Parts: sequence; C-alpha cells; structure tokens
Amino acid sequence: MKNILYILISIIFISCGDKSSPTKETLSEKDETIVQLTAAQKNTISLETVSAGLREMSPEISVNGKIELPPQNEIYISFPIPASVKKINVLPGEKVRKGQTLAIVQHSGILNMQQEYLSSQSKVLMLEAEYNRQLKLNSDKTGSDKIFEKAKNEYETEKLHLKSLIESLSLIGVNAKSLTENNLSSIAEIKATTDGFISKVSINTGQLINESNTLFEIIDDSDTHLVLYVFENDLHLIKEGMTVMATTTSLPNEQFEAKVHMINRNLDENHNAELHCHFAKKYKDLIPGMTMKGKIASEMRMAIAVPNESVTQHGNDFFVFIEESSLKYRKVQVKPGVTENGFTELMSSETIKEGIKVVSKGSYALLSKLLNKAEE
Repeated sequence: MKNILYILISIIFISCGDKSSPTKETLSEKDETIVQLTAAQKNTISLETVSAGLREMSPEISVNGKIELPPQNEIYISFPIPASVKKINVLPGEKVRKGQTLAIVQHSGILNMQQEYLSSQSKVLMLEAEYNRQLKLNSDKTGSDKIFEKAKNEYETEKLHLKSLIESLSLIGVNAKSLTENNLSSIAEIKATTDGFISKVSINTGQLINESNTLFEIIDDSDTHLVLYVFENDLHLIKEGMTVMATTTSLPNEQFEAKVHMINRNLDENHNAELHCHFAKKYKDLIPGMTMKGKIASEMRMAIAVPNESVTQHGNDFFVFIEESSLKYRKVQVKPGVTENGFTELMSSETIKEGIKVVSKGSYALLSKLLNKAEE
C-alpha cells in the first residue's frame, strides 16, 4: 500500500515540478536528506508544519504475561529407599495439608532400618559404659592408654552411626525416638511437605518405587505471582512499585491489582524484559499458567512530542522532517517513544528540540520524493 502511495506522490511531484530549463545541480540535490519543493508542490500535498513541544506524558503501557509460581512452590515428592505402594490416598486436584498422608508403602528395608536403629542404640549404651569405665581407670593411672583410646573411638563411631540412622528414619517418616521392639513395622507413610493441591500422581497401587521416582507433585499456590513482558522501548518507563491492573480472557470484566516487584533487565530474543509482579491479595479465581493482559500507568513527565502523523517509517527506521526554510526540509532519524492522545514522544534526539518546526502533514510525500531521488 505504501509503494502505491509513493508512486502516486511521485506523479504529483513530476506534474508540479519546475518546467524551467535545467540548471546546475545544487548542494540540496546532492544531499539525500534534503527535500527542496516548489511552491506548487507544497500546495499540492497540503504540507503543514507544527512546533515540536514539551508535553505532559503519562501513558498506559500495555503488557501481556501469565501467572507463575516461584520454583520453591512446585514440590516433588519421592521416597528415599525402594518400596512397594500399598495404598494411595489422594487424587490430582485434591487439596492437601502439610503432614497429610498421601500414600502408604511397604518393604522389608523399612523394617531393617528400624531394627538396625534399636541395635545401634543398645550398642551405644554398652560402649558408653565401657568408655566411662576406661576413662576412670585412665584417670586413676591404672588402665591402659591404648585400651582407653579404643573404647573412645568405638563409642564415638557408634554414636555417629546412630545419628545417621535417626536421620535416615526421619527421611522415610519414622520418628526414631518413638521406636521400641514392640512397634516395629515394614510400613511407612508418605506425607505432604506443604499445604497445596495435588497436581500430579505418578504411581499405582502395587508399583515398586525407588529413590529416583517422583511420586506426587504438589503446587503451593499461596505465593502465585504475575510475570509480564514489556518491550524495550517502554522499559525505561517502568519502576518497581508501580501498579498493574490485569485481566484474564475468562474474566474480561474483572480487574486484578498487582505491584511491580522486580524488573529483569535481561532482554529475550524478542527484545522483551520480564516484570515480576505480586498480587495485592489472594484471588481465588487465578491459577498458575493462566494468561493475563495488563495496563501499567507510568509516571507523569515532560517529553518532546510531535503529532503521530509527523513520524514516518521506512524499513525498521523512523524519521521526521524539520523545516529549514519555507520550501526546504531535512529528514532526521528519530527513536519514537510512547504514544498518547495523538502525539508520539521523540527520545534522546540531538536535533529535535523544543520549538523546532516539524512537518505534521505531508511527511510521507517528502519521504517518497527522497526515495525517488535516491533511485535516480
């Protein structure tokens, strides 16, 4: 469509061009950023100019993203030793509490660990008595240093063994302090380590499991947060603590408030940065993975801005034309910022200053004339 526009404008310029005899090529004709018009050409394209000025800008920045969980809120449940699944107590989607029994497993290894613990406990008591006896003999200079050191080493070694057994039993959900020879069992309970809901059950009754198997996945949704993606051109407008008003596809008329908590300034392949936002409160209708659209109101600020029609685009570059005289215009490359109420912010321009005249109507006609000139 733009190519057709360029062709039509070229015809207009040719028909309105100066019919006088050729003259010596001027410096303006050599400069590929300068457009020199005749009065007729200017009237034909109805060219108008305005002064670039400072404007109060407080645009809403549109962002997209989804609800995510921090890594620590996605919990994988496993069992540290081989066992057979005896019973499963929960289903996917079920709400669970910390300490709730998810499944019951059985194996002789569970019984063996308990027996080993009680045996080590008795052995520690025996070695402790021998160590104390040798310590007294050694203090009285009536015992052998070698025998004393042996008693000490055996006692310390078995204490470490007992401690490791206590930790191992704890990992399979057995409280070592409550164990006696009358309550040994080959059965253990697999319990929830946090409040949340079951997102996946990966076992079946009778299945033999080992320490590498993930048995359950629990989602702790007490700390869901919103991850939004903002384009690099808008990144300078975002600050931590800003308010986000977000909506979902399923609930388009309901707004959910969040605050920008952290800004990840590492751009992805699409030149977007991540905003990590915390919701103002717990919303029961929001679940992890749900997509959301958000609006962020940036801070009010003064910025050099021109009408949207002043900014032209060719390829990936943006330009405005400034007036050097009543019939002479220069193309200047710019970096557009945010757009609000019909005006576009011009960022970090050394040329476009407050009060400078820019073309507000006819910019694409001037660009077309320049492109045709470059092809000649």
